Amino acid sequence: MKEIITCLSLILSLSCALAQEVKIVPVVLKDKSIELYIHNQTFQGQSVLLDCELKGMTSTEKLPITKFLEVGEKVLFTTLAPKDIYKPFGYGTSILYVEGDVQAKHDDNYVYLLPYPKGTSYNIDQGYLGNKTHENLYALDFNMDVGAEITAIRDGIVTKVIERYDKGCPDESCEQYNNLVLVTHEDGSIANYAHLKKNGAIVKVGDRVKAGDLIGLSGATGWASGPHLHLEVYTASWDGKITLPVNYYLDEKTTGEPQVNQVYAQKRLK
Repeated sequence: MKEIITCLSLILSLSCALAQEVKIVPVVLKDKSIELYIHNQTFQGQSVLLDCELKGMTSTEKLPITKFLEVGEKVLFTTLAPKDIYKPFGYGTSILYVEGDVQAKHDDNYVYLLPYPKGTSYNIDQGYLGNKTHENLYALDFNMDVGAEITAIRDGIVTKVIERYDKGCPDESCEQYNNLVLVTHEDGSIANYAHLKKNGAIVKVGDRVKAGDLIGLSGATGWASGPHLHLEVYTASWDGKITLPVNYYLDEKTTGEPQVNQVYAQKRLK
């Protein structure tokens, strides 16, 4: 009897990687079953959700399936097998992926360093849930001149660097010109250091950094009314990200959330 195998792939992506993608790689076996691999060809770790519509087939794994794939990783998600090879069978697939690990659980006991070297101090121009541009965001704006040194607030791996832009303005139309460094921490949370100057990244993707290491130079690129560092810690979600109200060392011993219009000196670094 004529065998009918149909495959319809609908790829829905929330990733903004250019010229890279997360791909479904099917492998047909001799017994007509099909292994479905997912290959992360982007430059960042990706959370991937795979679902299938089956006709006359079964899946070895319960659908839908969610996994986190590191850069370059290729993983077997499931194997589809025909119930009867002498009857029509087929499948359709849909895939959704986002940067970061949507299953990450932040260590809420961790206390972060301030993002600048010892002996320097900066004012908080806008704090958590600020009414200017931080509505619904647990983010901090440090009033830094262009070229001020930015240091890592926690150990991690650099997972994204953008530093090619030299444009900024005080409205949302300039958001696309934002230079930044993303550092992923041990618990899967991510620190976003934003508005860096053009060519202002000191690190590159794949670098391991320690808290206090120099990682970039402040600027005013992207959606910015003037020079400053925008800093946030977040975990990934299918809707984008969930920012977190993390605590910092405000001096040698005091910890807490930095407050707007307060100046904090870095005293924890050697």
